[in-house]
Amino acid sequence: MKKLFLLFALFGVLAVGCENLLPNELKPTEEAVFVTDGNGAYILEAEGGEVVVSIATNVDYSIVIPKVAQTWLSVAETRAESRMETRTFIIVENDSFETRLADVEFVNGSGKVLKTLLFTQKCYAKVFETDVEGNYRVNAGGGEVNVAVTTNLEYNVTIPEEAQSWLSLADTRVEVREETLTFTVSENETFEERSASAELVDNEGEVLQTISFIQSAAMLPDTSCPSNEIWYTNGSTTKPTTPNKTYVFGANIISNTYSEDSERWIIKFDGDVTTIGDEAFAYRDSLTSVTIGDSVTSIGEGAFWCCSSLTNVTIGDGVATIGERAFEGCSSLTSVTIPDNVTTIGDYAFVDCSSLTSITIPDSVTTIGDYAFCYCRRLTSVIIPDSVTTIGERAFSGCSSLTKFNGKFASEDGRCLIIDGTLNSFAPAGLTKYNIPASVTTIGERAFSGCISLTSVTIPDSVTTIGDGAFGYCSYLTSVTIPDSVTTIGDGAFEGCICLTSVTIPDSVTTIGDFAFYECSGLISITIPDSVTTIEDAAFQGCIRITSVYITDLSAWCKIDFDDSYANPLCYGASLYLNNELVMDLVLPSDVTEIKTMTFWSCRSLTSVTIPNSVTTIGGFAFFYCDSLTSVIIPDSVTTIGVQAFSWCISLTSVIIPDSVTTIGGGAFWECSSLTSVYCKAVTPPTAVLYDDGYWYTFDYNASGRKIYVPTESVEAYKSAEGWSSYADAIVGYDF
Repeated sequence: MKKLFLLFALFGVLAVGCENLLPNELKPTEEAVFVTDGNGAYILEAEGGEVVVSIATNVDYSIVIPKVAQTWLSVAETRAESRMETRTFIIVENDSFETRLADVEFVNGSGKVLKTLLFTQKCYAKVFETDVEGNYRVNAGGGEVNVAVTTNLEYNVTIPEEAQSWLSLADTRVEVREETLTFTVSENETFEERSASAELVDNEGEVLQTISFIQSAAMLPDTSCPSNEIWYTNGSTTKPTTPNKTYVFGANIISNTYSEDSERWIIKFDGDVTTIGDEAFAYRDSLTSVTIGDSVTSIGEGAFWCCSSLTNVTIGDGVATIGERAFEGCSSLTSVTIPDNVTTIGDYAFVDCSSLTSITIPDSVTTIGDYAFCYCRRLTSVIIPDSVTTIGERAFSGCSSLTKFNGKFASEDGRCLIIDGTLNSFAPAGLTKYNIPASVTTIGERAFSGCISLTSVTIPDSVTTIGDGAFGYCSYLTSVTIPDSVTTIGDGAFEGCICLTSVTIPDSVTTIGDFAFYECSGLISITIPDSVTTIEDAAFQGCIRITSVYITDLSAWCKIDFDDSYANPLCYGASLYLNNELVMDLVLPSDVTEIKTMTFWSCRSLTSVTIPNSVTTIGGFAFFYCDSLTSVIIPDSVTTIGVQAFSWCISLTSVIIPDSVTTIGGGAFWECSSLTSVYCKAVTPPTAVLYDDGYWYTFDYNASGRKIYVPTESVEAYKSAEGWSSYADAIVGYDF
């Protein structure tokens, strides 16, 4: 209420002060005034609506809406002759599945931007739900299977070509969004169980749902595979599938023939098969089923890598180890029964088995490797037996259909695997909000990565570390509170969280990792505490909407290490606030000895800077693109001005470089298009540092007629010095 009263009071002052002014005429002593209510950023729901903005001004102006946003954002022509007015922005419904953004500019008659408003409109979530649970098992006689679907997407149903002779779909879909798909399964007259996976695919080719069918054989054959054989099917009776490597089975192949009696291929060996070695059948995409005998003790690395048609694998009871990447990319594999003798499931063993709906992990297993079941998008639940002692990083990451973990390490609600305080894996299906259990001390690598349904997460005070990629690409995450207990925000921790609008980092944090907030394109404001000493590579790259950066201690801010030129677009186009006060005339504290690289990169609110005598080094890009900066005082203590330190300071008109300066970095005053006077007091020309491409660029693209004033006795020395000779025509003697 107090803010509203103050706003009306301001309007009153403006009305009295401007009553005799025409909209585009100002008295010589009158300042141009343009004030709007609100914080300049508006977030709309997908349904659209109206935003009313109150304006107090004494200047004429126009409103510029980006061309790309004019299809969904418009302004009603409701302006009044008085200088207190409202403008109503109209936002139409967003019927797409992408968030949309627009920067709307208020521009005066001379083209100067008076105010910029940011409009962000959320989008509808994609809805695709079915009543599918696991596999549909059909007896040999055939029948019908009904699948209920609720969706707001257009989609097609794809049945594998080799299954179209026995599996079909009655086209019973209607225009309403709740519909039933009726699949017809014909009689199985063969002696082998058969399976197929129908895919429900949207118009962009993304698989929305896989529906798996398994039909019993008319008469089940003997399933006991001899120790000197491997059985398989490939959809053909005339073209065998040959192993990728033939020397990895512990015996030599003597035949590979089709059996008419059992309707399968049989590879015979001259002895017992003891191993399915590394890459034995890798990339053999014709394989549809494989049966392995009990003599086999290990399945090697990549043994069935990218066998994309493989739907069924029978693993013999002798196998103890499933090697790294053994079944990676077997995208048609729907279920796997791991025998009781297996102790180790290797790294990436079943990664990208996107049709896998169920997995039975026996009590013999002690180790589940890194990424073992990563991106098994159809997996709905997992039971971890008590025998398991180790679960690797991202073992179940990207399993978007997971609703529950059971057994060892499962949290009370079944949504997490928590191992020694580390949240290892998360089951995201059906959740929009989640409170992380208080027993968690570390949010593990990519634990929540890609959980696009989540809109808010509560992190408890027990957490000290947010791991690499922990919330990466949680694209609908709008709210996250980081507690004071957290000391480290890992690499890519919030990468791609495009709906986050503000983040307050607590005083406990010292390091913000590489790409931590990369491409958080909706981020408008951020608070950096004094405790932060390092902001790593590209931590805020792509955060194009940040308008406000809040700090409380300039000394601490000047000591932050920004890793490279992409680490600190924090201030890019933004205003810097010190203790909630806008910083325009910057006076650095006397305890600052170095202004580090990129410290004030594009702090566009700064108009003047006073550097204390304690500073010896102005780092590279320190004041890069501070385009409102008109005045800077460099003290006699400074010896080094870094690469592009004042580049693109387009309002800077003059600068005095004291005689203490011995080194000037490449491009230090590059593109300072208003710079007319440079005073360099050093008798010996400071060393000019080459830029990356082997040129200096120190004063390139300054104002036309720019002069460089140097001591009279040093004119010729400057004109012949490397890095200065390019500007010989502009060098003039001066008695300092």
